[in-house]
Parts: sequence; C-alpha cells; structure tokens
Amino acid sequence: MSNRRSSKKAARTAKAKSAQNPMKPLSSKEQKTLGSLDSRMIRAPDAAVRHVLDEAGELKDAATSKAEALLKNSKLKAGFDKQLHAAQDMLHRAETIWSMTHTKTASEKLIGIRKEAETLKTGLIDALRYFKKDDAALLEKLDAIGHGTGDADLIEDMRKLAGLASEHAVALKKAKKLPPKVVQATNKLADSLSAAIAEIPADTDSQKALELRNRAYWNLRLVMDEVRAAGRYVFSNDKRALKQFRHTMAGATKTA
Repeated sequence: MSNRRSSKKAARTAKAKSAQNPMKPLSSKEQKTLGSLDSRMIRAPDAAVRHVLDEAGELKDAATSKAEALLKNSKLKAGFDKQLHAAQDMLHRAETIWSMTHTKTASEKLIGIRKEAETLKTGLIDALRYFKKDDAALLEKLDAIGHGTGDADLIEDMRKLAGLASEHAVALKKAKKLPPKVVQATNKLADSLSAAIAEIPADTDSQKALELRNRAYWNLRLVMDEVRAAGRYVFSNDKRALKQFRHTMAGATKTA
C-alpha cells in the first residue's frame, strides 16, 4: 500500500514540475537522430507507451544503483545511464507532441466517443474498486490501468476493463450507475473509438509526429535491451539483482 501512495505522490510531484517547466519540443538534432534510425522503426509500438516509460524509469534506477559493477563487468560505457534517461525523455516528449497534434485533427464525433469512453472507464474502475475492495489482485490490475496519453491507451484500457467486468459480473450487478450490459457497452465503445480514429483524414504534421513517436519508442526499447542484457550477464548469480533486469515485455528487434 505504501508503494502505491509513493507512486501517487511521485506522479503529483512530476505533474507539478511539468506545470512549472513547460515541455521542450524535440530539437532538430533529436529529430535528425530519430530520422536516421532504421526505417523499420516507424512501425507501431507493441506495448502501451506509458508502461514502457515506467519500466525505463525503474530500469534506470536499478542500473544507476549498480553502475559500478555494470561498468566493470560488461560492455556498457560510462554515461549509459544518461543515454537511457535521454531516450526515455525523448519518447515522453515525442508521445506528448503526437497526442497534442493528433487531438487537433480529431472530429466532433471522435471527441464525443472519447469523452463517453473516458466516463465509462472511470465509472467501471470506481465500481470495481468499491464492490471488490478486498480483492488485492484486482486492485493491482486497476492500478496498472492508468490515465494513458492517447486514444490507443484508452482503447487498450477499455478492452482490459471489459474483461474485468465480465470476470466480476456478479459483483457488478448492484452497480446501478453502470450501463445494464456493461461488458458489451465497453467493447462497443472501444470499437467505435478505433473506427473514429481510422476516419481521421491524413494530416502531415500528425503523421510526422507519429513517425517520430514510433522511432523514439523503439530507440528507447533498444537502449533498455542493452542495459538489461548487461545486467542479466553481470548478475546471473544474484537472483535478487537479476530480477531487476529481466524483460517484462517482448524484446525490441535490433536493426542493422
């Protein structure tokens, strides 16, 4: 429980700092760096961006605390922690820029569906927390369903919540604030949101922002893979330390 409170406190602190220090756009040098990466890196992320950013932060903390051993016994070079931080920061900004640019091109239909989905998402989370307050495993899953940074994350959250609503349908029978057929309603909104996004006309600025976001995503994944590989090698006989360097997602594919 203390970890959850610490996490929320950290999030509030980060939000406050963000308000005081407006986000810097990607510099021309950063855009050139991302643009020089293999063309296959424009493919879509294979996991929610917010999850990867969170994992990058955890990996950075673990690697920094064990930097001496990593530098002494692996191929990592001095400054690898700064490289990881830079890649994480670049993805954070690229994702935010894409989300802002993408939102500008949204139709009234998409905006309406998005609002409806966000409302149902909040209602479902609140209901599950209330009616299943003693289910620690469920509460942990709900904690993992964060606010996200775009429509893709919202669609993913709705799919997950539909599954949880189905699994705990009996407990939700008394949740009169929710739609009668909440599982179907949740999946339908996810489908509608996905369809509305597909109807958005091509926009040059949005397309460029999306490509940079995708490249920044795979760039961070490659940096994370390199640090994790070093950690797994150096701490192969230390189960506690090794746990911090294990993959929690499919590894990024290294390109030539």
